[in-house]
Amino acid sequence: MAFLREQDYLTSIEEPEFDVLFKRRNTSIVYSEDQIRVDAERTAQAKIESMICHRYDVGLIFKDILTFDVNTQYNIGELVQYSETAYSDAATYLINALVSHKTTVGGSLFDDIYICTTAVTAGEVFVAAKWTKQGSNNSLYVVRETTITTKPTTNFVYTSNVYTGKHDTIKGWDTTKDLFFERDAQQVRIYYSAADRTNKTNLIGVVDIGTQVKEFPSSLPIDAGDDSENTLSGFLEIIGFMPDTTQWSIVATNPFQLEDNRNRLMMSIMVDLVLFDLHGRVNYRNIPDFRGLAKEEAMSMLSDIKNGVIKPPDLPLYHDETRGARIAYGSEPKLNHTFFSC
Repeated sequence: MAFLREQDYLTSIEEPEFDVLFKRRNTSIVYSEDQIRVDAERTAQAKIESMICHRYDVGLIFKDILTFDVNTQYNIGELVQYSETAYSDAATYLINALVSHKTTVGGSLFDDIYICTTAVTAGEVFVAAKWTKQGSNNSLYVVRETTITTKPTTNFVYTSNVYTGKHDTIKGWDTTKDLFFERDAQQVRIYYSAADRTNKTNLIGVVDIGTQVKEFPSSLPIDAGDDSENTLSGFLEIIGFMPDTTQWSIVATNPFQLEDNRNRLMMSIMVDLVLFDLHGRVNYRNIPDFRGLAKEEAMSMLSDIKNGVIKPPDLPLYHDETRGARIAYGSEPKLNHTFFSC
């Protein structure tokens, strides 16, 4: 896949007009409509990169969306699109089978993923009572932990336990990592690995539980540990009694976060550039004025970003590791040493 999806354009253009713009014009050339869009996007992306690459890491900004495959290992931070095969009236399905199915509600079309809860032993139309909705088809997920053979059918969650709960109250937690707990006398000690817990090193947080909490749940403050680079704060909710030396952990049961981590400003600029260019391809003498204005605004925004007038806070900065820091000579004020100087 690419940086943009077809649905990214539909906030700026109606679907019928979109279909006209991306339609293949010369039937004598084998050139798909998808390829028309991809080529236009590559041209727009090249324009953007040429203007901001000296300030921002365009390799990180314009990472392609990946198509989910259960046999592929994904890395932290990658963006995947997850979809399932459409339900077939002629097929049979076992319990826990996954399909996509489109329904119309109130005039709106919904494309969702369903899991089979009652086996379909013979071909039939989709019977909603035999299926449970899991989420939207073609949803985007950010990989929060390196993973393979796990489908992102639910949002990013961690395992539960009988000792602690409401882990979203823990602050400073790098949620791409698991947490490992241990009760040690009158404290709950928190680590990022089982090895650190065993060796009692790199403590990232500690909770003073006194002589043991008497009421459940109880929310207790988290103090910093001895790992200066990884420090937790916030609160830990104690939900059950834990004997001394008890160990437990919080491990991701679904390493995918339902979200879109692409930069919205870059998406908007690219859409405006692509739509202008495609209008020109259809009829360069009759490009709508508002498309021209949108392109001018996009190019003006890029110029301001290029010159440092606008500094979007969520764009990754470019760092050239082959070059050292710039040294400014003659920056100290000149001193005037005389008998009469003040």
